[in-house]
Amino acid sequence: MKGTLKLFFETLNRCHNLPRRGHSSTASAQRLRYLSYFFSNCACVKSRKGAPVQQVARQLDSNLGAAATCDIDINRGTMRLTALLSMAARVVVPKDYRYGTNRPWTEAAKRRNPPGKKRRKVFVEPLEPEDWTILKGDMVEILAGKDKGKQGKVTQVFRHRNWVILEGLNTHFRFIGKTRDYRGTYIASEAPLLVRNVALIDPSDRKPAQVEWKYTEEGERVRVSTRTGRIIPKPVVERRDGIVPQQWKDGPKDTSPEDTLEKTYVPSLKTLEEEVMEKLGIQEDRRHQKSYWY
Repeated sequence: MKGTLKLFFETLNRCHNLPRRGHSSTASAQRLRYLSYFFSNCACVKSRKGAPVQQVARQLDSNLGAAATCDIDINRGTMRLTALLSMAARVVVPKDYRYGTNRPWTEAAKRRNPPGKKRRKVFVEPLEPEDWTILKGDMVEILAGKDKGKQGKVTQVFRHRNWVILEGLNTHFRFIGKTRDYRGTYIASEAPLLVRNVALIDPSDRKPAQVEWKYTEEGERVRVSTRTGRIIPKPVVERRDGIVPQQWKDGPKDTSPEDTLEKTYVPSLKTLEEEVMEKLGIQEDRRHQKSYWY
């Protein structure tokens, strides 16, 4: 186990020492190969007690040619390794990176920000994270634009650009999937709005209001309308499938948390025969004969 931990930290050091210039996927793929080779060779490291870490580290360079094998080995791991692999493959964007509605690691964002291409700098009004008052799920009213005066629900928040997207509002129509032989699909796309162009809805009169953060007597930080003094509650957090965990009720076919956490199996080092004999109360006093393998 000690040798495996040494190999693990050696692998992480090699991952972090890779060049991080630009946002090319080459270094990220190489980090994934380092870690995948580590996890695929954990078993052999355990069997070779006292194996020098430097020797195993040298094998990393010699085995990087089998990229496909390393990629397949990633799928052998469990879900607990996902966070570690994503940490090794995290995207490091340059200082002049231009954020949009797509996440930096998606293909759409990479097409808009290819390596070596400089785009026009966009100046964003600085806004501290603790001063951000609009959250995903809030009801807001549009203060400027073609949909001025309409109210809608916030579906997405982009803090790097001070943008919010409202459900079904501020839409424009465009073609997607356009090719030489196909004109594409005509869809309605929701354009982002600046934070200063929307205002939170006061639940007492359903009108827009200026909001500031204050503390209650219990020390809870809440949003308060400056016009009416009414507390604007935070929206409930929904999962991607639309389920609110706090409001979920178990159905007749759902497993209760108590049954889920109940320990019904305790693993042991005994074989199946030994467990059955112990369960049935059978005492075995005979000794196995010595066996040989050729």
